[in-house]
Amino acid sequence: MTKILVTFTALFLSLQLIAAPLTPEEKTLDFMQLIGRMKSGYGPLNYKKQTQGIDVDVLQEKYLKKIQESKTNDEFYYLISQFISEFRDSHFVAEIPTEASAKLPFYVDLVEDKVIIESVNTDLVDEDKFSFKKGDELIAIDGKPVAEIIKSLLPYVGEGYEKTQKRFATWMITSRKAERVPLVEGKSLVTIKLYGRNTTKTEIFNWKVVNENPLEMLTAFRPTSFLQKLSIKEKIKDFLTANKKSERSYMCSGESRIEIPIHATIVSEKPFVSYYWPTPKGNIGYVRIGHFYPEDEAKWASSNLDAFFLRYEKVISIMEKNTVGLIIDQDHNCGGYVDLGNKMLGLFMQQAYKPIQFSLVASKENYLEYKKMADSIDPLASMHDQVQAVADIVKDSWVKGERMTPLVSLNGEDFLQPNFVRYTKPIIMLIDEMSASCGDAFPVMMKGLGRAKLLGTRTMGAGGHVDENPPLNYSQIAVSMTRSMFFRPDGTPVENNGAEPDYPYNITLDDFVNGYKGYRNFYTEKILELVK
Repeated sequence: MTKILVTFTALFLSLQLIAAPLTPEEKTLDFMQLIGRMKSGYGPLNYKKQTQGIDVDVLQEKYLKKIQESKTNDEFYYLISQFISEFRDSHFVAEIPTEASAKLPFYVDLVEDKVIIESVNTDLVDEDKFSFKKGDELIAIDGKPVAEIIKSLLPYVGEGYEKTQKRFATWMITSRKAERVPLVEGKSLVTIKLYGRNTTKTEIFNWKVVNENPLEMLTAFRPTSFLQKLSIKEKIKDFLTANKKSERSYMCSGESRIEIPIHATIVSEKPFVSYYWPTPKGNIGYVRIGHFYPEDEAKWASSNLDAFFLRYEKVISIMEKNTVGLIIDQDHNCGGYVDLGNKMLGLFMQQAYKPIQFSLVASKENYLEYKKMADSIDPLASMHDQVQAVADIVKDSWVKGERMTPLVSLNGEDFLQPNFVRYTKPIIMLIDEMSASCGDAFPVMMKGLGRAKLLGTRTMGAGGHVDENPPLNYSQIAVSMTRSMFFRPDGTPVENNGAEPDYPYNITLDDFVNGYKGYRNFYTEKILELVK
């Protein structure tokens, strides 16, 4: 028998010959810059210590020695990544400045706690010539069980929910970006169990390594607007793919992964899917909300936010006239903007409601930002007084030496009014562990305000607004950090808690392979129970 040599080797793509090594002092200064930024502006700092025992001072002591003793820039970079991951915060992430990646020619996902092949990476291989199919189970790579591979990736993946963390690590098994995890190279022997059969198959694949630029040659810093982001979109951008057969393509997408029922009346297909279909109790509506990003450059609307909202307003008016119940699908919702999330709530509320409530870091920085914002608004406008009121709250807490402010909306509004066009009938909202940030906030609010039942699995628990900070001085690592905490209407922090389903449902392998028909049947049964 011919012996086949394969490798599964961790590769740090540093090109150290042309990149100056950081000195121990420079690494220390970068790390302490990060520590200082956390102590001055990281919103959940005390919450993490009090509820989960995650103590920044203990972790500082643990990592400082490792960082000072690290031999290469790359080792230092990934120590920073692991340090941040310790905080179990989906918004808190280090982006190592590189575009290098390594991929096998297929994507995998986690279904029923098994690593399942979901689609082919058509950039690397012709789908017709690929020997594995959707639903086949990945067993091992180079004889290493996938459970061990996932375990080795988890330290680089800090998420607000363990199920989310494991799912992201699964995505990384065959598709790795050096900005998040160390890469691999060479050939690997892949072992697969065929779908529906107790048969295993092995095949050798090459890791495709691209963009082998020096890590130091890029910066990932992207300035954003103050206070508005409730999103993980930038964080997960490199997980996404245009391959519509891939689960990850539904992150931040208006597309639907659920097979549309027979005899459905299609309302819209772009930029989001909506339809209604007949049942014995009347038509049930379906509306997909994949994100809260007003990105459309529509010249017919006064703003991108209006363009986003007005389309949903039209669809909701159609649903109100033609359905007895509504399914809102926000699985894989990556979040977006606070103002848009609050405005979208008005499409479903029947009376005045409080906007999403935040506790802000009580700091000089936040006070000056709010004061600057208030000073930029005409004093005759009511918004001036609202923003100034938040500035005063921040200042008062800061002067008292308090870490966080009392609960307040980000722009100082006490109550919002329902939209003139709104849905008045029963609603079930679909949620999962890949719903994050504003994708946490929207279902939390809909449930807490009594307007929807939630179905699926708990959301990610990314519970604050996020800002990108200037890159660390020497390494140019960009850090996105949670700058506040927001809360359920009952006062429970969303960070690490997310939105809890009223009707738990775990996606099955049959759902995954066959258009989610079982999932659709389950939520149809539940919405009909709510229809009088």
